[in-house]
Amino acid sequence: MSATATATPQNDHLAGRPVLSLKEQKELLRDGKVVGFHCGKCKHDRFDPMLRCPKCASTDITRREFSKTGTIVSYTIQSVASEQFLNETPFAFALIKLDDGPMVSGWVPYIRNEKELPMGQKVEYVPSYKPGMQFEKR
Repeated sequence: MSATATATPQNDHLAGRPVLSLKEQKELLRDGKVVGFHCGKCKHDRFDPMLRCPKCASTDITRREFSKTGTIVSYTIQSVASEQFLNETPFAFALIKLDDGPMVSGWVPYIRNEKELPMGQKVEYVPSYKPGMQFEKR
């Protein structure tokens, strides 16, 4: 399997297979690796799957491993949660700008109020058996 999804003029309108499946991405997250997508033409990085770059429409897409650290950009505190997160409430559901990559969403356990998680707080991804991406304060 090549690391780049390519299209020919005859079939560039057809959807191809991403260079990284959601299953592969989840397995890499369990191994502690934050891997997403990179456009070779305009250098746009994205965590969510893409076959074609949303910025320049290129199909020169490769996988790229990003830093596990980032900065809190925004968040909301969840005090009522689904059964999977009952033992972690309250927690912050946050937008995190990775140090060398795109913005991702994730959760930071045991955050009761805004004093415990100021904007700009450095966080680090930690593998978890829970759904989503878990981050801890650094």
